[in-house]
Amino acid sequence: MNAPLAPAQAQANGPALASELAQLRDIHLPSPVTWWPPAPGWWALAAVVLALLIAALLHWRRRRQRRRYRRLALGEARALYAQWQQHGDGQRYQQAVNRLLKQTALAAYPQQQVAALNGADWLAFLDAQLRRPCFTEPGLREFGALYGPQPQAPAPERLHEAAQLWIRSHRC
Repeated sequence: MNAPLAPAQAQANGPALASELAQLRDIHLPSPVTWWPPAPGWWALAAVVLALLIAALLHWRRRRQRRRYRRLALGEARALYAQWQQHGDGQRYQQAVNRLLKQTALAAYPQQQVAALNGADWLAFLDAQLRRPCFTEPGLREFGALYGPQPQAPAPERLHEAAQLWIRSHRC
């Protein structure tokens, strides 16, 4: 190691030391880091997020297509109820709701399971697909005797609510 210079030597070497110090350059900072192109980890994250978004979109689309028959049936149920409110024919309304529920069931379940059902079996099937049965309760049991000798129509308001509930929430 070099020994420290004595003051006399420092003065003697002063002009040489000053010229060497003048040759030194100032501190250079590195250039700032740019945001583009991103690091490989960001590319991987972007690919994963994009894949998840595409998967979610495809799932949503498939689910929407699978549930399309429900939307159409609900629209038809509302139209039938509006017709009943205009004409007041409870028997015709009951038959139309029965036909709509049967069509909806045929869209969701195998034909062999649904097509031949009628009366109490039909009501039991409808109730079996709900968490809380409603078609076998008093007031709607008459719906099962639609084509009996003396058919009695349930209250159309109650039938409309039950039909909408079944269309919205039956299990497939």
